Amino acid sequence: MRPTHPVWAVLITIVAMLAQVIIGTAPVVLLLDRDNVLYRPLGMIGITLASLGLVYLIRRLGRQPWRGVGLTGSWRAPLHLLLGVVQATALGFACAAARARTGALWAAVGVHTGSHLANMLLPTRDIAYGVQLVIVTGTLCVTGLLILSGRRRDGTAATDGTARTTAPSLFRR
Repeated sequence: MRPTHPVWAVLITIVAMLAQVIIGTAPVVLLLDRDNVLYRPLGMIGITLASLGLVYLIRRLGRQPWRGVGLTGSWRAPLHLLLGVVQATALGFACAAARARTGALWAAVGVHTGSHLANMLLPTRDIAYGVQLVIVTGTLCVTGLLILSGRRRDGTAATDGTARTTAPSLFRR
C-alpha cells in the first residue's frame, strides 16, 4: 500500500492528533499546577506548536510540496511575510470576536473554517498577492468589528467585559 492510500492517511492523522495533544501539553502538565492562570493558555499554545511541527515533519518525510497544504502564494517579499502575520492576527481577532459575542467556541471554529473555505474556493494569485492579503486582512477586521457590535443572545453587550457563566436556556434543565 502506498502512503497516500486512505487507510494510511487516516492512521497517520489519528497518530498525529494524539501525538500533538500528548507532546503539546506534556510540559505544561509536568511544570504547572492546574490552578495556575497560564495552565490552559500554555497548553493550547503547546498543542498548536506541536501541530505545526508535526505537519512540517509529515510534509518533509513525504517530500510533498507545501502547495498541498494550500500555501500557494509568493512569500518571497518581506512585506508579504509581514502581511501574512497581520492577516493571521486579523483572523484571530475575528475568531475571538465570535467567541466573545456568542460565548461558544463553535462560533470561532465557524469563522476559522469559513476563512479556510474561502481561501480554497477563491485561491490566491501570485499576480497581486500583496493586494489580496490587504483585502483579506481588512475584511477579517471589519468582520470582527461587526460581530462585536451586536448583542449576545442573553441581551448583554459583547464588549461589556462580563462572561456568561450559565448555559443558554436551550441547554438548561
